[in-house]
Amino acid sequence: MKNLKKYSLIAGIITLAFGSINHFVYDFTGENPIIGMFVAVNESTWEHLKLLLTPVFLVGIVEWFIYGKNYKNFFPALFISTVAGMFAITAAFYTYTGIIGQNFMIADIMTFVIGVFVTYYLRYKIIKSGKLSSDKWVFLSLAGFALLFVFAAFATFNPPEINLFKDPLTGGYDA
Repeated sequence: MKNLKKYSLIAGIITLAFGSINHFVYDFTGENPIIGMFVAVNESTWEHLKLLLTPVFLVGIVEWFIYGKNYKNFFPALFISTVAGMFAITAAFYTYTGIIGQNFMIADIMTFVIGVFVTYYLRYKIIKSGKLSSDKWVFLSLAGFALLFVFAAFATFNPPEINLFKDPLTGGYDA
């Protein structure tokens, strides 16, 4: 348990780096639609949430093999904290842009940093608590991730026409 804090910090830093790189991966791959299901394909708020979702999940898989299997509540903590981080990004972004009336790149980056912090802090706290460690919670969390990724894939190319999915640069909803 004493290394859990260290592992969480390292995972957070890797997620920040991986998520930042993911912002550009879709263009680097020639707009590959399969890659686009997991990384940002435009500047919408939803697409930026995938900058957190995909790295946290992939880093989490690696962490599970390193130490996570020692914690029965690892995947429930990972899922709940990821959703909380996504909500934190959304809330921070719409709060500051609602107050100021526009967005700024540095503030957008800070919303991502806030989301990563919320994710790993909450995950650490849940794992440390030992709660949510039944097989039911593990199953529900893995099913939750599956649903998030299926929705992310679907919404990438069929986004609902609401502001969360609207690309502010183009005014459209498409990749």
